[in-house]
Amino acid sequence: MTAARGRWLVGTAAAIVVLLFAGQWVADFLAERWWAGALVPEAASFVSGVRFLRLTLDTAAVLLGTAWFTGHLLIVHRAIGSVQISRQMANLEIREAVTPATLLPLAVGVGIALGVIVGIGAGRDWAVVALAWQGVTYGVTDPFLHKDLGVFVAQLPLWVLLHSFARLLSWGALIVVGVIYAVLGAVRWQGGRPAISDHARRHLGLLLAGVALVLGWGFLLTPYEVAATAAPAAAAWGTMELTTLALAGACLAAAAISILWALRGHHLLMVAGWAVLFIGSIFAWMMPAGTTETTEHPAAEDRVVFDRLAYGLEGLDDRAARAPTVSGVGVPSLWSRASIGRLVTADSQTLESAVQTTIAMNGATVPVWLVLRVPPTGPAAVLAIGDGATDGNSGPLSYRADDSLAYPGLVTFTTLPSVAIRPGAPRLIVDSGPRGLLVGGAARRVVLAWSLQSARVFGASGVTTRVRWRLSPRARLEALAPFASWESPRLLIVGGALIWAAHGYLGSEYFPGSTRIGTLGSLEAGLLGAVDAVTGTTTIYLLPDAGLITRGWADISQGVVRPTSETPAELARMTPYPTRLFEAQSSLLESSPWRTGTLVGRPTVPPGEPAPPTVVWEGGTGFALATGYERGDDRRVRALLVGRVTASGRRLDLLQLSESGSLPGPSGSQAIWDRFPSYEQMLDSIVRRGAQFERGPYRILPLGDTSLAYQPWYAFDAEGRVKMPYVAVAQGTRVGAGRSFGAAWDNLRGAGAPLPPGFAPSTPLEEARRWMNRADSAIRAGDWEGFGRAYGALRQALGATRDTP
Repeated sequence: MTAARGRWLVGTAAAIVVLLFAGQWVADFLAERWWAGALVPEAASFVSGVRFLRLTLDTAAVLLGTAWFTGHLLIVHRAIGSVQISRQMANLEIREAVTPATLLPLAVGVGIALGVIVGIGAGRDWAVVALAWQGVTYGVTDPFLHKDLGVFVAQLPLWVLLHSFARLLSWGALIVVGVIYAVLGAVRWQGGRPAISDHARRHLGLLLAGVALVLGWGFLLTPYEVAATAAPAAAAWGTMELTTLALAGACLAAAAISILWALRGHHLLMVAGWAVLFIGSIFAWMMPAGTTETTEHPAAEDRVVFDRLAYGLEGLDDRAARAPTVSGVGVPSLWSRASIGRLVTADSQTLESAVQTTIAMNGATVPVWLVLRVPPTGPAAVLAIGDGATDGNSGPLSYRADDSLAYPGLVTFTTLPSVAIRPGAPRLIVDSGPRGLLVGGAARRVVLAWSLQSARVFGASGVTTRVRWRLSPRARLEALAPFASWESPRLLIVGGALIWAAHGYLGSEYFPGSTRIGTLGSLEAGLLGAVDAVTGTTTIYLLPDAGLITRGWADISQGVVRPTSETPAELARMTPYPTRLFEAQSSLLESSPWRTGTLVGRPTVPPGEPAPPTVVWEGGTGFALATGYERGDDRRVRALLVGRVTASGRRLDLLQLSESGSLPGPSGSQAIWDRFPSYEQMLDSIVRRGAQFERGPYRILPLGDTSLAYQPWYAFDAEGRVKMPYVAVAQGTRVGAGRSFGAAWDNLRGAGAPLPPGFAPSTPLEEARRWMNRADSAIRAGDWEGFGRAYGALRQALGATRDTP
């Protein structure tokens, strides 16, 4: 009666656990489907399909693992006559026999536990399965196995995944069963030699045969993995291919010998067969694969072709190396993210986003840092800090919405509602607002509360109550398109609306013939996600430069990824070149066979990360990315890579600068700039006032038919004020420095030289005169609000108060 009651309690507890997990899965499934359908109607079926696929993979892996381990444990169970356990009663030790019937539930339970441990989490690899099912076809074969590149990109990851699971099952069963037989005494050391029972020998022999077959499978996969992850030399490739085929044959022989040992017990033959396999594996592991480091034709040309295909370098124009020109005239970016962070985070403010973009002011386009900061209480504020100029006191200028004037200090451009989409938004919001998912009736409320783990949802009342979650723009994009890797969204003003925009990246570890960038063999930036900060509307677009992997996922997504033709033209123009792709492409050009040089700012000993690319505004709404390459013992910048987004797609220009047009690198520039008398004077002046004087990032500015290196310095005082009082520039063999970019340019060109348009500095007196005229005009027009802003700016220009207008 007690045993039956115990079994009933255990069964009841197990059923409750299963129901809880099943209920949680169903609640999550329904909540995700409702949420995705409310955002993008086509996303409901895709999100549901992903969840079903993950559940199917998890279930299949757990069932297969459970059946595998339970079956082997039941085979072991058949060999057990009885097991004796010791019990201590008073001063007596009693040995009690445990019958096989008693051990049967234990064997089944252990088998289930091992199956769950091995199989759970298989659903995380759903993307590998989905892409393999969809398939990718490049129409280009690899230079080693002569297979289509799509076999390596789409099919090989699934083969490797299945092999890893089979290896885990085979080795896991062999180890578990071997340990149990050793504990039971079926495998033991007797009379100075190993002894094994017939039952254990047959069982272990078959397991060893399975292990040998899995090892052989791995050796057959080795040529595919080597071809997809390395660039072996021709001689090394032939040797490696023959070696892996020989080892695969040795594995088949070891499997046959293991089966023969299981049936006949030929121990010496068994040891000899596995010894040959072991020694051969060690030899293959120690043998170097070799790589093609030669830059001779045709190997170098083949590598270049595959690199262009893998990293989207089809648009690379290296013909500019023979005619070094850069279209457009860049405008210097004077502020950095670090200086912006220190500028806007005073008084317990939190910086959530800061990106370089443009705003429209009375028909003109102005480059700004669009900043989102959140106070401890109150709405999040959006600031538009001018990036091409400073006020008369070397401080920041910022803009208000619907006002073309630039105000000294920090003024709020606009504010976001408390329920807006932003990186630091609350986890969920329950209210009666116009947006979100209706809580609905009791059943729907229970499902949502269970999935979101929120009592507020369960306790909500009213037919208009709504719930919103995933209020971070990146979380929204990752939920709708989990197959892509999303960068941090950037805040843009598109058509008067605040839009979070981000590129979605897809890479592959396996791509034959290409240069490796970290663990990647290819990288695509073919998706553009847009999230409205106010309404939460989320759309993902396919970019015209999307690669075949991205296009394959666009087909799989069942309409979640919208076609290129639906991309808003203004959004496409304002979105810059994908930063992560540009960094990968610029790193690629450092390696063989490109050998463009060393990226600017990259330490050579030890190897480190280079300086980030310079973001350059070239007019209009678009931004370019620029970076340089150092060559020679003097480490001068002799090559320039510029990435742009044009009406016809992305464009890369690789410029080889002439010797007279080359630039001193960061270390050389700083050694020259730090010796300027004006630098010493500025440093002494700022330090005497108790402020810190720190150098900003080294930047490269494409300017006409040459380039310009420059570096701003920032002053940080104890009250949280940030200024940009000093700039140094270099062009060719000439250098200059001054209190502003215009003054530095003038110093470089020589006294009295004409300044570029827009670079003329202004003094505090000129700033004050301008704001006084503005205030006087506002009084005449009866615009008291405008007068208040102008008067506040006047006081700021004169340094009378820290208060912002």
